[in-house]
Amino acid sequence: MFRFGRTRIVWLRIGKRSFAFRIGRRGNDPADLHDLENWYGGSYELAIELGPVDDDRLQLAVAAMWGAAEIRGSFVRAEREPRDHIPAALRLPEGGTLYGLVRLPTGKEIVCSVWALTEADGSVWLSLSLPLGALGLLEPRVGSFPVGEDGGAASLVWRRQIDDWLGNGVAKRVFAETPFKLGLIGWEPAGEGDTDQLDGTVPAKRPHSYVVPVDAVLRYYEATE
Repeated sequence: MFRFGRTRIVWLRIGKRSFAFRIGRRGNDPADLHDLENWYGGSYELAIELGPVDDDRLQLAVAAMWGAAEIRGSFVRAEREPRDHIPAALRLPEGGTLYGLVRLPTGKEIVCSVWALTEADGSVWLSLSLPLGALGLLEPRVGSFPVGEDGGAASLVWRRQIDDWLGNGVAKRVFAETPFKLGLIGWEPAGEGDTDQLDGTVPAKRPHSYVVPVDAVLRYYEATE
């Protein structure tokens, strides 16, 4: 554990990943791109599997994601301190991330990011990320999600509205412009699904919500835990 101003940061390892969770904080604006505390704790995401795609197709999907979620602004993060967010063209940098502001179903605005993951087989996932540091300012029940008493089925209370917006709203609008193989909604789900094994079905017990194309129609299945 270490301190960042009046904020205590606790590092937690889950599987092969390590994440920082804040205990107490200084800022209170979830729409402040420059407040680094907004970005702690991992992210709640809509991740869509595009399959093997070239850069042109990826950029089309990025633009579709931006429009579907009605993200405001387009920024990159400076490589040197103070790591400010700088206005940029709506084009995902190779191996990089784009940042912006998005309005949740509650009407509140929050920082967000869009980034891509390429798996070993060449399949590309594109993710719209809502950082838990900022989300926790708007929804206190986020707590220590995805671990402890704030994880699992207890978290479905606040997740349902966000999942429905991302699954029945954003994902379906993206799919109409650029079809994808699979969508997952939850805590950092990119790369977690296996489209070939699903065959149009979803697991009975689901930590993520699923968005699955069936006969060219996108179907939404809520998370169960």
